[in-house]
Amino acid sequence: TNFDFPFHRNKSKVNLMPLWLVFCLLSIFTRAIYGVLTKVTSSVSKHINFATNSFFLTLSNTALALLVSPLLGGIEFQTRIFSVSFIVAITAALCGNLINFSAIKNLSSSNSQILFSSILPFNTVLGIIILNQQITILNLSGVILLIFAIFVACFIKEKIHPRAAALMIASAACFAVMQIFTA
Repeated sequence: TNFDFPFHRNKSKVNLMPLWLVFCLLSIFTRAIYGVLTKVTSSVSKHINFATNSFFLTLSNTALALLVSPLLGGIEFQTRIFSVSFIVAITAALCGNLINFSAIKNLSSSNSQILFSSILPFNTVLGIIILNQQITILNLSGVILLIFAIFVACFIKEKIHPRAAALMIASAACFAVMQIFTA
């Protein structure tokens, strides 16, 4: 079946992890690297404007996506809805990058990542509104627990800069819009 564990033998053939799980794990891993490298980039290049950093990051991500996309199913330009979704997604990603670079100036890398986790509640709400997704009590409980964990880690334990926190949460909201419109 599609849900076998990695390298589980079934009738003398090897079933690998389901593709969705591979992509999910790859997404988590690369997002963590992306977040840390964004902080490193902004720290190393303090003399470069955050908008310039954002532009080059977006440009390099776009180039990488265009190179990899043929391996993941290709690029399709068939409908007008796609073009509207594409414009919304690109605009949201660009705004998210600009806000993100502005926010991380006053945040540690770990707090940046914790605050960016607020993308999950935004994805949940937008998924319900835009994609008509259903939410279970378990999903809702997880979202509430995550919001509570973010609050405890960043506002009670460390007392971080409120403006930087608000900017990072706004950045997460922008990236949630981008993710929903590319779903």
